[in-house]
Amino acid sequence: MYEKDIVFLYVSSPYSSIFYQCEIIEANLDHVFEDENIHMQKAMRLKLKKRYDISEFILERLKEYGIKSVRGPRHVPKALVKLLKE
Repeated sequence: MYEKDIVFLYVSSPYSSIFYQCEIIEANLDHVFEDENIHMQKAMRLKLKKRYDISEFILERLKEYGIKSVRGPRHVPKALVKLLKE
């Protein structure tokens, strides 16, 4: 991930939907965080560009674009990126 890249943030259960479009302001920041669920050594600073309605980009709709599950960073198909950026 690099500065100026666009990222789409997906929120899992109970929503299972893309909630936000953000631009990376700073990437690969040293930031250590650890708890019983997460171990993290790098972070990024984001700028919110757009909010989506909870029901707009649910997992069932994402499956129409070939996204079967979201368990971490994923490539977004060009047709879906076009739709997300409208």
